[in-house]
Amino acid sequence: NDIVRLEMDTDDSYVQNLLLAAENVDAFKKAIEHDIHKVVNAVKKVFPVDGKKPELATVIQFLTVWFKTDYIDRGILAREWAAGNRINNVQRTDSGTNADGGYVTDRGPDAHHTLDTLDLEIACALLPMDFNHFEIPGSILRRAKEIVTKKEEPWKSWSSILRNQPGVLGVNRTAIFNLVRIAPENIHLTPVAHLEFVNQTMTAAFNSAVELLPLHEAEPATQGIPQPESKESPRKSFCTHEENLQRVREEGARRRAEEAAAQPQKVEQELVKNVGNGIFDVTALLQNSATHGTKKATETTSDVQVQETNSDEKQAGDALHTGKSSVETGEESHTGQQADVNQNADSVSQNSDFVNQTEPVAAQNEPESHADEPAVVYPAYFEPGRYEGLPNEVYHAANGISSTQVKDARVSLMFYHGRHVTKTIRRESSEALTFGSLAHTLALEPEKLHEEFAVFPGIPAEAFTTTDSMKAFIREFNADKPKAEQLKLTGKKEELQAAIRAVSPEAIFADEFEQQWRDSVDGKTILSREQLTLATAIQQALLNHESAGKLLRHPSRSVETSYFGMDDETGLEVRVRPDLEVQINGVRIGVDLKTISMGRVKQDGLRAKLHREIIDRDYHLSAGMYCSVADFDQFFWIFVNKDEGYHWVAIIEASAELLELGMLEYRKAMRAIATGFDTGEWPAPITADYTDELNDFDLRRLEALRTQA
Repeated sequence: NDIVRLEMDTDDSYVQNLLLAAENVDAFKKAIEHDIHKVVNAVKKVFPVDGKKPELATVIQFLTVWFKTDYIDRGILAREWAAGNRINNVQRTDSGTNADGGYVTDRGPDAHHTLDTLDLEIACALLPMDFNHFEIPGSILRRAKEIVTKKEEPWKSWSSILRNQPGVLGVNRTAIFNLVRIAPENIHLTPVAHLEFVNQTMTAAFNSAVELLPLHEAEPATQGIPQPESKESPRKSFCTHEENLQRVREEGARRRAEEAAAQPQKVEQELVKNVGNGIFDVTALLQNSATHGTKKATETTSDVQVQETNSDEKQAGDALHTGKSSVETGEESHTGQQADVNQNADSVSQNSDFVNQTEPVAAQNEPESHADEPAVVYPAYFEPGRYEGLPNEVYHAANGISSTQVKDARVSLMFYHGRHVTKTIRRESSEALTFGSLAHTLALEPEKLHEEFAVFPGIPAEAFTTTDSMKAFIREFNADKPKAEQLKLTGKKEELQAAIRAVSPEAIFADEFEQQWRDSVDGKTILSREQLTLATAIQQALLNHESAGKLLRHPSRSVETSYFGMDDETGLEVRVRPDLEVQINGVRIGVDLKTISMGRVKQDGLRAKLHREIIDRDYHLSAGMYCSVADFDQFFWIFVNKDEGYHWVAIIEASAELLELGMLEYRKAMRAIATGFDTGEWPAPITADYTDELNDFDLRRLEALRTQA
């Protein structure tokens, strides 16, 4: 009777709401009496009978969530709802404990905090930038999402530990940030110490702190926590470039001195001779090349440092201004060093004598190795900073968007996506790229010539090159032999080789010799003698040029230094690698070396042609990006003409307006890339139908023809 009376009492809105809600929840209608009793008690706990009457939709929501929640978690669910936290499920740590602390955190009472949002907070706290942690910028959040998606370290270790902390969702955001920022560097490399640090630091008093520690004040707060040793190879810096420049240079000099002391003194190379001041004589190398059997260069390099009018990773360079540029100041004392340069004029002549070799020369083709040297381990992820000594392949495989990638995005976002995201568009290789890399190495890092390139020594004169030569040897051998001892004159090439080798073990076969040589230089780019001769002539033209020679031999020069940073506007990682950088009277100068072919361009139109080359190939964009990331004050290009016998050099400074144009176009392209990552849309270069119109020239032709009609 009481149940019927309550059901018929339309004035009792509480009961009527509960009945209507029950009718709209399938799980409630199918529930047994025991569960109905439990859920009604939960409703009375969450929505007291003598309190404010709940809305029907809210009751339906609670009933739906209650029946979906595991039995063991229904009490926690009711408690959270009673406290005003309208959660849809009870969150548990990865180890199974309750992740909710039951408290309102500094995120606010309406914040929906989950283990996933905790992961994002950890990633944001790990970034080396100061920002308001309650108003996280979009660029920071985008980078944090990327860290979580890629499961990068040290985020992965932090997430694994904090996700298993009971009540971790009740920890304030400020405490999470402070915890990450005061942790000893690289503590994630030692899991036990990492867990101990978290357990000792995460106290109620620590969680009650309301002030966020700035990055420069965040010091390890826990004493006695062992900090793992880490190999700082290479060094990184989170300071501004101005603050860190001198320290990095001193550190680089110290490391080079230590490496030189640790390694045994190398025997002077026979084929590349150091003549001082960073100049190397390659005469012997040319004289040990062969006039016959040379092969075209095999394209084994990607992303070379200097190109033949092709865009590359390193499009920003530095050159001397013939006017009042800072490069000319205070450097006259070095001009006398040019007298020591070996011109190598005779060594590159075509009537040179070449040495016949019967086997690949190890000293020529293989770099020296030291068995006792431990392999250098480079980080999988490079933090923002300046890095010296990174190998080319390590840099090109590292994180961050390079200038080449930015220029690819200017082709179209579809092209960028195919080349750098899905990697369905292959990176083109050509003889021009190989030659650009060779010219770059000879001009800037000649000591690395044998590490990256090899010249085929030629087939020995006594080698068997064809089946006819093998048959001729067999006929000569059989001439004075009885028939039983004669070699078989017919058969496949392999059979003839086996027969000759049986009577002449020292026999050399051309194809085997060449294959053995190629195996011995595996990983190197194979050059022809003509390529090396031309590149050497270009090297001499650069070194003999008054302004270019100063830059290439400057005592403070730094070659192939890598910079990693983050674009402030988009939060995307970027990286640059200028060919050369120098500092003169406190002015930082970036240099890029470019080989071009303009042998038939008239002198009066050459400057306009070079300007068009800079604009069309986005060299100015790279220059703007380099100045932004590497903090250069001036930027120059060294252009050298590669046409044989006509190696003129042009030093061009990027004006302030040209750098500004490149900077703005760089930022526009970065915004487009960020939009692509955010939306997942990578549009083609043309997305709409259009009508083709006549340009001014065609319109004038049309008018002229109309008058004649």
